[in-house]
Amino acid sequence: VWPDSDKLPEDFDCTYNYDLSTLRDDEEGGSTGVKQCYIKIDGKQKSFKYAYYAGDEEGDILFFTDIDFLYYQKNPNKAQEIKTFTYAALYSSENFVSGTTTDYEFMYVPKQDLDGNYLDDIYISYNSQPIQFTVNDEYYKINASDMKMLIIESTEEDEDITGETTADFYFEG
Repeated sequence: VWPDSDKLPEDFDCTYNYDLSTLRDDEEGGSTGVKQCYIKIDGKQKSFKYAYYAGDEEGDILFFTDIDFLYYQKNPNKAQEIKTFTYAALYSSENFVSGTTTDYEFMYVPKQDLDGNYLDDIYISYNSQPIQFTVNDEYYKINASDMKMLIIESTEEDEDITGETTADFYFEG
């Protein structure tokens, strides 16, 4: 079944079945999907339409992307429509609860193909600045400002740190 885990970002688990972008409140008839989600980096802003959550005793992962992976899992014959995609992922060994944490890794991949190749530099932040979480029954909200990001050039042979920059990330959904 596509997406084949070998052709997804290495950290995206095909068992992500809790899609924040398609949550519905049956009693209210409304949607609590992605209201706003973006990263600002190097003077550019990239928005994401889809957010996925996975959590267990080892921690939590939130995954943000510009394509609907669950749609393509259910419709593998349509996968050839995708040439490249963009994603960001936020990992923590702690469960995401309201408050501030510095226990995280944040990764931003501006362009990846379906074969798992990075087509641009990737950006990684490790515990660089506190991230503010608001989590309740109605929504998630994440606000991270001035995260120090390592710029990593990835080739088939190696990954080299080529510089640093800062980024802001915001999610509400």
